[in-house]
Amino acid sequence: MPLDPNDPADWFPDLLRPAGNAHLSIGDYAKFAMLHLQGLRGHPQLLSAASYQRLHAPNGAYAMGWLVGPLNRTISSFHAGSSGSFGAVVIIQPERDLAVVVVTNAGSSRAVEAIQKAAIELATR
Repeated sequence: MPLDPNDPADWFPDLLRPAGNAHLSIGDYAKFAMLHLQGLRGHPQLLSAASYQRLHAPNGAYAMGWLVGPLNRTISSFHAGSSGSFGAVVIIQPERDLAVVVVTNAGSSRAVEAIQKAAIELATR
């Protein structure tokens, strides 16, 4: 079947879609962030505590999909992404028992920059 340039489902090949074009609600994305936060704090669900630690263990500044480093002197795991039609940012700070998720229904570089700034503002209060 040919791709339809007017159909958003055809804008990105499956290979380029986040997680194979998996979709979830904002609430479910927040639950995902909380699973990681709880796992990193030693209260794992779904995966073992060691698995969460491994997912967030940096090799340099990068760890299995997460940028890891200090944000306002607190070790933080950060992930941002956009398909061009939406944007999402998550910051997890186990030391502060904090997870921040900010999303937008716009995927421009300006929109993604704005939600990154918003997430950092929330995570550094």
